[in-house]
Amino acid sequence: MSVTYPKANTVTIGYDPTEDKMFLILYLQDGNTSKAYISRRLLGMLLKSMGDKLTSTSPTASRTPDSAEVMQMGHIAAVVNRKPGEIPKTAKPESAKPYYSTEVQLETQGDALILGFKSVDTEPIAALALKRTEAHQILRLLRDQADKAGWGLEQPAEWMRPMEYGRGGD
Repeated sequence: MSVTYPKANTVTIGYDPTEDKMFLILYLQDGNTSKAYISRRLLGMLLKSMGDKLTSTSPTASRTPDSAEVMQMGHIAAVVNRKPGEIPKTAKPESAKPYYSTEVQLETQGDALILGFKSVDTEPIAALALKRTEAHQILRLLRDQADKAGWGLEQPAEWMRPMEYGRGGD
């Protein structure tokens, strides 16, 4: 990323029915908090981009004929084994500076997926570095909030669909 972003350590995700926008409260390394509102359109693009990036960078999915199945198993394992992050004790999410995010940059650095959020005036809001399992967990949380909001988004990737049991023979 050519833009320098404030670095976030932790994130909480929610939905604001008054704004009809999803939000991410980003807990920054410097102790401040930022609240990035994202629209339905931007969320759809983010979900698809994250799914594509996780698939294209997966070391195991690239070596198998059914990459969707491998990705689905990895996704399920990450979501099932989710451990909530710690919100700093000094953080005050209610005083988070609000921004309307219009752009999310995705980049891989080593084994991390970096999400960088920009505001309407292209001001950097914050960036969050995620390990693969954390990226899967964030993807699921974003998807769950979109479902709760009734946004009716399509699945961003085949491997995010719920597993179907008993697909075999009669």
